[in-house]
Amino acid sequence: SSTCDLAEPVPSDINATIENELLVSVNNGKFYIDSGAGPELTPVLNLERNKTYVLNQNDSSNKNHPLILGESGEGNYFHRGVSYMLDGTSVSLATYLSNFTTSSDRKVRITVGIDSCSFQTIHYWCNNHSGMGIGGYLNIIDNSIASPSVSTPSVPSTPSVSTPSVPSTPSVSTPSV
Repeated sequence: SSTCDLAEPVPSDINATIENELLVSVNNGKFYIDSGAGPELTPVLNLERNKTYVLNQNDSSNKNHPLILGESGEGNYFHRGVSYMLDGTSVSLATYLSNFTTSSDRKVRITVGIDSCSFQTIHYWCNNHSGMGIGGYLNIIDNSIASPSVSTPSVPSTPSVSTPSVPSTPSVSTPSV
């Protein structure tokens, strides 16, 4: 069993194929995330392990609301597999937070489940305002759970039983007198 240092940066693979870009907006002090079906209020999002996702905060409603990922709601920053991106460049969390409002291209890129320090649940929130992500989180699922396959075991065929053949009794003829 190994221990994990959550503060140790293990960035997302910048060259990995992006599985889905999720659009983030803010309305009435809450995060809304659009995963393709329209914006949802602080949703629970299922992300497949070993795939890369981007939380896109380019909408102007995000201007003072940097979305942060953590092990628990509004605490314990999560860095494993995460790259904070400003204007197309991966930056430190401190730089992301200090330059968030002045950047035009703001994204959080995450490759989930890339090592033994991975969690099943990752929370998101606004670094500047409490309660913006309450109830929402990223649920990390295994690929096998996302698309289960069912296999039916094969039943061995019934062996055939053969009856041994009995040699025929030789006929005995009686000589006639």
